[in-house]
Amino acid sequence: MIHPSAIPFRHDFLRKISATAGFILLAFQTLFVFVGASPTVHALFLSCASSFLLLTRFVDRRWMPPALLLICWSLVAMLDEGFGPNSAVWLFLIPVTLFGWTLYSRSPLRWVVFGVSMLILGLSNLQDRPLLLVRLPEMEFRFHLAIHFLGALLASIFCVQYLIAMETASHEALAQARERAEKASRAKDEFLSHMSHEFRTPLNAIQGFTELLQSQAANRAAGLDIPTSPTECSESLGSIRSATDHLIHIVDDILDLSRLESGAIRLQCVPFSPARILEEVRASLAGRCFEQGLSLILESTDLLPKLVGDKVRWKQILLNLVTNAVKFSHHGQIRITARWTESSPQEGLLEVSVSDQGPGVPPELVERIFDRCVRAASVERAETAGTGLGLAISRSLARAMGGDVVLESNSGEGATFRVGIKFSRAPSDIPESGVYNRIESRPLRGVHVLLCEDNRLNIRLAGKLLERLEVTWDVAEDGGIAKDLLRRTPYDLVLLDLHMPVADGFEVAAFARSEHAVPANRTVPMLALTADAFEETRQKARESGIDDFLAKPYTFEDLSRKSRELLATRTPIR
Repeated sequence: MIHPSAIPFRHDFLRKISATAGFILLAFQTLFVFVGASPTVHALFLSCASSFLLLTRFVDRRWMPPALLLICWSLVAMLDEGFGPNSAVWLFLIPVTLFGWTLYSRSPLRWVVFGVSMLILGLSNLQDRPLLLVRLPEMEFRFHLAIHFLGALLASIFCVQYLIAMETASHEALAQARERAEKASRAKDEFLSHMSHEFRTPLNAIQGFTELLQSQAANRAAGLDIPTSPTECSESLGSIRSATDHLIHIVDDILDLSRLESGAIRLQCVPFSPARILEEVRASLAGRCFEQGLSLILESTDLLPKLVGDKVRWKQILLNLVTNAVKFSHHGQIRITARWTESSPQEGLLEVSVSDQGPGVPPELVERIFDRCVRAASVERAETAGTGLGLAISRSLARAMGGDVVLESNSGEGATFRVGIKFSRAPSDIPESGVYNRIESRPLRGVHVLLCEDNRLNIRLAGKLLERLEVTWDVAEDGGIAKDLLRRTPYDLVLLDLHMPVADGFEVAAFARSEHAVPANRTVPMLALTADAFEETRQKARESGIDDFLAKPYTFEDLSRKSRELLATRTPIR
């Protein structure tokens, strides 16, 4: 067996070598016709040539290289009168051994080839008679010498050609690796340049409007009579919020892309209603469509059954497709059409098409529209700001779920993207995942919270939000203080940053669940407030005893909802 490192050129090389040996033997046989060689010589050369040519059809078989060497040894035995004593057997065996050694250069079998040749050479010179009973009385002496020379020449050519092939393959592999590295480096540079632009654009808005609001506040504090309307302040704050949302969207896209490329994406399998999710997608973008003068139409979804699958990722794909349609449309309609095709009573294909009346996809980008960071130059403008990752992420997610996203039709008057994924039907007696009873919105008076956070700005923000919830709270600015408080003070809820000095959030959570904490804290609900959104971190946090997660940045509504869910399921709200 040839070592795997030789595989790139093994088949082609062995095919060429076998064919070359066969044709050379046929050429010598033709020569022997003119010089009057005996029938035995013709039969010998014809059989060996046929064997070499036949082996060209089996180069992918594991037994082909040993068979090639066996034919060479057999040819040596017959032409050297059965490895007779005092013969020139070494003239054959040295190049044949070298050929076998190079053929198995990275395999222990090279020692088998070497050992067989040395055994033949030793025994042929220790015996007074040939090792094998092979007699070719008709072979003339001049032919015998010529064949000795031919065998040695052929074997030497094989060795040299093999070494050349190995060197050529190494150079080609090195060149391909260098080309891939350079291509990856260029792609990385282009990606970083693109992301730098995408980050700096909303950051510029945040910095500019923040500076404007600070200037207005300073003027009011100084008693300067510079008119500033509440509407202007509200618009500035709205612009800051919009830019912040765009930054969060960029970070989420980059994280999703990283998970998909590393294969770390994990899919859920829960019951859900596709009709409900489609309505949520329509409702979330209806306001934006109204502002742009667009009609967002969701065709009837009454015939869609409840399914089982990853509803979060499916909704993410739909949001990406519909958002793209809204982003690049100036007028007309955006139509969402869903179709369920049943392949069996238990499963089927769910297809959703999103059609718009925008400019369509330029012909030069049709083949690359699903590549990352690809956007049409004709539609690059401020109101269509984006990372260019949406379609790439959508297709990768769909393929991870066993489906695909395709550009179904394209023209100068719009484009239609279709996502098709196979789902299983949900049993009728299983409730839909994610449908909860409404949690009360009244204040959480009487609830005592431990806030574990080391960043002063985040402490200040969380404090303002907790004030709105009307709870009492203690602050631990590092893990050591958090442990000390958990050891002597009972809490109703712990808000925990995972990355803190002295002791991180994982260690603090494990401490709270241990016998060192007061009994009430061993079952206290713990909510991680973290900027680390990777699944590995979340899994580690769950193992430490943390109940739920709230990714930074978060809003008051997010904190209120998560806190109430944990308190409602663990302890009564006091």
